[in-house]
Amino acid sequence: MSAPIGNFQFELEQSLQAAKSRGLLRKITDEKSEDVFIKTYGQLVKINDIEWVTVFFDNCHKLNIKASENASGFRNEGNRLFQRKIYKEAVSKYTQAVLNGPKESEELALAYGNRSAALYRIGSYQECLADIEEALKCGFPSSLCHKLLLRKAQCMSHLGQHEDTQLCLEVLQKKLSGLDLDASKKDVILKEISEIQSLHKSNVCKNKQEIQNVRPEVSYGCNPVLVQASSAVVMSTSPAKGRYLTACKDMKAGDTLIVERPFAAVLLPDHYPTHCHHCFQKLSIAYPCRQCTMVRYCSPDCETSSWNVYHHVECRYLQLLHSVGIAHLSLRIILVAGLKYLLDFKAEQNTIKVKDTMGLDENGQYTGNYQPVYNLMTHCEDMTVEDLFQYTMTAELLLKILQHSGWLGNKSGLTDRTDEESCIIGGLLLRHILQLVCNAHAITELQCNQQTNDSIVEEKSQVRIATAIYPTASLMNHSCDPTIISSFCKNILVVRAVKDVKTGEEIFNCYGPHYKRMGWSERQQCLKEQYFFECQCSPCVEGEASEALYMSYSCNCCSGPLMRTPSSQYVCQQCKQVGTADVKSAERAAKLFQHGLDCLHENRIKGAIEVLEECHTIRRSILYKHNKLLADAQDCLARCYAMTGNFKKALKYLRESVKTVEIMFGENSIEFANELQKLSETLIGAQDWKEALSTNERACEIFERNYGKSHDTVQELTASRDKLLQILCS
Repeated sequence: MSAPIGNFQFELEQSLQAAKSRGLLRKITDEKSEDVFIKTYGQLVKINDIEWVTVFFDNCHKLNIKASENASGFRNEGNRLFQRKIYKEAVSKYTQAVLNGPKESEELALAYGNRSAALYRIGSYQECLADIEEALKCGFPSSLCHKLLLRKAQCMSHLGQHEDTQLCLEVLQKKLSGLDLDASKKDVILKEISEIQSLHKSNVCKNKQEIQNVRPEVSYGCNPVLVQASSAVVMSTSPAKGRYLTACKDMKAGDTLIVERPFAAVLLPDHYPTHCHHCFQKLSIAYPCRQCTMVRYCSPDCETSSWNVYHHVECRYLQLLHSVGIAHLSLRIILVAGLKYLLDFKAEQNTIKVKDTMGLDENGQYTGNYQPVYNLMTHCEDMTVEDLFQYTMTAELLLKILQHSGWLGNKSGLTDRTDEESCIIGGLLLRHILQLVCNAHAITELQCNQQTNDSIVEEKSQVRIATAIYPTASLMNHSCDPTIISSFCKNILVVRAVKDVKTGEEIFNCYGPHYKRMGWSERQQCLKEQYFFECQCSPCVEGEASEALYMSYSCNCCSGPLMRTPSSQYVCQQCKQVGTADVKSAERAAKLFQHGLDCLHENRIKGAIEVLEECHTIRRSILYKHNKLLADAQDCLARCYAMTGNFKKALKYLRESVKTVEIMFGENSIEFANELQKLSETLIGAQDWKEALSTNERACEIFERNYGKSHDTVQELTASRDKLLQILCS
């Protein structure tokens, strides 16, 4: 290909300038969503004039293709590792072979068979059985099938599936009778069969069983209108707020308000190697797409569902789709809805004089179907004409994919033919792009982000792994101090209350700018630029004063918080004395802190401790005891000392930073729970089993209230608690 996909943004800018010079942008200034596309399709937007677009579509069938020689190479590498008994790395190589093996080929069958052998050696019996089934489906060589059957029987025996084991052995024995094996090889197999048969029926399963996430139920029963929400929630409307959610009965912190499947969702490219492309479950063993080498699945079922609904269209165009960012989800919405449904839907919309803006179906319900998605706000009237032009051009690029793939009408896809169906689908693509600017929802996962493997004090953060559209959750308005917290069971959104809500009170989400994590001016700018409103929640009405406490200096008289007033004086909020701020020392401490972080990331722990101790001494002398910057220094020192094994010193600093986090975020916050988990792990390192247990239980209680019992962190804490109880009882 002669030009990289990254040139798309440049081409957009060039086309925009050309459209401006020709005065064509005036045509779309007063139009709305789908009408914009219909007006501009084939006029302003000239995708075919971009040379690399034609080159891409001519060559996309050559991208990420499977090849038996590549699969064979990876399988041979896996074999060498297997012979050296490096089984986990062998599994990784065999997985690459599986991903590169052409569909239903012998090479793919051999890759599955070899991976099953490595999985058996590491005790992953369920995964081993799944690979054996796939190998047999792909046409594993008949002369070698007895090896798979023997391995299958061994796995079933380990898992305690004795009836199935016996049936498998009977099939194996019949198979052996028809094979031309020399006597010595047959004797070895018969001996192994005898050993399996002699195992006691109470054989304990040695395979590690993962705790599956169970979809939670909403509190107070299901809602008859908002079918994916609790009956305690009602949709209200007003001219100022539009649609929004309120409580129709008193609710408590921890209540589950919404459990919602996405209408459509897209995994971010960075997470293709680690998560299922369809349900977003973290992968233990990967299964391939039938056509490309790029995406992975947690099971053959997910692969089939993905292929049938959307991936058969997207597969060849993934690199192009990665270049358009969130607009990829617009295409996915169209594919999930289906062409016939969308054409019928638009035809019906055109016959209705008064269009339903509530998103309710003919039964008066707000469901998980397309209607609520269509009725989400586009904010087309709030967007600049330049942005609208770029979104329109992106919509035509997506339309070209649908045409070129054969999903829509013209299979060549690279002509300027404009027809009614193309305009309808192009307009819907644009509509959903505009909606996603304000309504897209991040699917996140709690991940460790520590730089080294030696520290017991792990740093965790919520990482965005996918983007989805949840119509029910989109009904909630924003507050920088929200009512709810979101978590996920794979791609299912679970919304729980984080505070008590009285009957008639509004239920608020946070669109990103939380007042505990972002300053007032930054929040206002973010919300205005992306969501087109000025926030009037309580923290925003208070302005910068609500956040100044945790960035204040220390009063020389009473050590209280010394805060800057509008008149630029520094006044203690405790004793009311006027003081001075040591800004130069604060700047020096900031440089020391950054130097310490650099040392820590380079694993120069001794140097990091020296620099951070100096930083901490300065900050402790000039900053308020619950200043966020002081807590940052304490947290980093705790991590450094834990990495050296000096857990008592680590505890000294960690207890102080944990207290600040509790005061800043609240005793029931996730931030505080994360710190308690770190504290419990450090206490374990210091062998203070009793306090470690009580701290663990307190953290687990908060996580469970916010995320439910099946959340990974709750399971992790529960396992740690069980070990602590064993130690204390021994």
